[in-house]
Amino acid sequence: MLRHLKTKHSSVAAKPADFFRRKERAFQSQKKVMTNQKTISAEAQKASYEVAYLIAQATKNPHTIGEILIKPAAIAMSQIMHGDKQAQELKAVPRSDGTISRRITEMAQDQGQVRWLSRGNVLRRLFELRDEVCLFLLEHGSHLAAHLTDPDWLTRLAYLACIFDKLNGLNTSLQVENANIMSLNDKIDAFKRKLDRWCARVKTGCFDIFPELEEFMEENDLCVNSMHLQTLLDHFIKFFPEETAPEKYDWIRCPFTVTSTHHLSSDIEDALVELSSDRTLKSAFNSKMLAEFWISVEREYPQLVTAIDILTPFGSTYLCEKTFSTLTYIKNKYRSRLNVQDDLRVAISKIKPRMDLLGSKHIAHPSHTF
Repeated sequence: MLRHLKTKHSSVAAKPADFFRRKERAFQSQKKVMTNQKTISAEAQKASYEVAYLIAQATKNPHTIGEILIKPAAIAMSQIMHGDKQAQELKAVPRSDGTISRRITEMAQDQGQVRWLSRGNVLRRLFELRDEVCLFLLEHGSHLAAHLTDPDWLTRLAYLACIFDKLNGLNTSLQVENANIMSLNDKIDAFKRKLDRWCARVKTGCFDIFPELEEFMEENDLCVNSMHLQTLLDHFIKFFPEETAPEKYDWIRCPFTVTSTHHLSSDIEDALVELSSDRTLKSAFNSKMLAEFWISVEREYPQLVTAIDILTPFGSTYLCEKTFSTLTYIKNKYRSRLNVQDDLRVAISKIKPRMDLLGSKHIAHPSHTF
């Protein structure tokens, strides 16, 4: 060390030890400044990803909202609550529309609401406000006001309000996440059975399943034909025919309690016996969703992969409707972007991107515009 100092740094070889200690402190101070600056930039970059994620989730707003609204608002709030120093750090967050677009694309690669017109609710509100609506139409000289004073027409309106309410309830129960064709088929089957029961009760003059209709009929001494209910049931039977052997999938629904397995092949039946004897898996079955459970045992019991094949098909158009609904928000008149694939994926996916991983793939560059 001494020889290196005298040969390579002869100009300072005679300096006292305090000189070198002072140099070391100065170097460490510079290193700390560089480290802090790097940390601030890295945090600003992560914040940029978080902002891009929120913009993509909002769907309606263009990417420029980060630069024209979000960042100025954040800086203004920070200045008021924490002072100029903290607000100055927020100015380093990259937020241009091009940056936001790239962030969304990266998050979409890392990841790799259905709006229903509730006719039942609309009809119900119309029936409840029939007197007010009638007065409004009379004031405006509309011929439609005559319908709202016709008992027969109001009877049909009350019936439609009730039956659409039932149909909307069925629709809502079908449009759920993680549904499978077996559970949806059970709900359809239950509704068909209820329709059959309603037909029988209406034929006997019992309308307790349609409260608005029952109340209106009692007040006006009217009657209703059950023909529409029967026609509705016939259409349900036509489009959703009865299963020939609905119990054939019971081993998928309840693998630990099923008793009828004679229709299964020997290897599937043997694997099912082995699985149903595992108490650990039984505990896991009660705490997991059906598809999640069968995926978890796929490697251990490959003979039972048929269960996944049955659960895989989409039971409803829920995901399609949800995605299309989001698309109509994104493709609005204020946004002319042609390719919305990445925005759409980030908006509808429930898997949050790995911000730290994405940020680590880039050199942290703070924003240089203030």
